[in-house]
Amino acid sequence: YYYDNGSYYAKAMSGGEVVYQVVAPPPGAIITTLPAGCTAANVGGVAYSQCGTTHYQKVATGYQVVAVK
Repeated sequence: YYYDNGSYYAKAMSGGEVVYQVVAPPPGAIITTLPAGCTAANVGGVAYSQCGTTHYQKVATGYQVVAVK
């Protein structure tokens, strides 16, 4: 996966050429800084940062994509 400014991409082949497709954020992915526009969220007593429809939880190395139920 590749990450750039709030979007995740996966490498794919199309017509014999390498292309990058936007994909859903992969759970477990870690980014160093949050994209602009994130808000604080609290789900079931756990603090998250919500960026669009993606939730991140603070970890030692940055922010990890988590699935909120």
